[in-house]
Amino acid sequence: MNKKIKMYLIILFLILFVGGIGYLVYVNMYFGNDSEELYDHIPEEILPDDELRRTVVNLYFFNLDSGELMQEPQTIDSIELLNNPYQRLIELLLARTY
Repeated sequence: MNKKIKMYLIILFLILFVGGIGYLVYVNMYFGNDSEELYDHIPEEILPDDELRRTVVNLYFFNLDSGELMQEPQTIDSIELLNNPYQRLIELLLARTY
């Protein structure tokens, strides 16, 4: 190929590349994600109230054999955490025996 044709192709490629990047920036700025779209989700299935209130908390216990902290997830009612979170978590920690 002729050097002139190569130069024209490179210039054309750069113009298209810069134009494409500019177009993507423009579209994202003016027609980008609206935060309202995040809240327009309608669940397919409605869960019962008692299932919605369940949450998982991770309790950590010291393992005497290995000398490490061991994680133990426990599922509890989230209303219990709202009423008096520290007391309920301490009760869960003290209830665990080896």
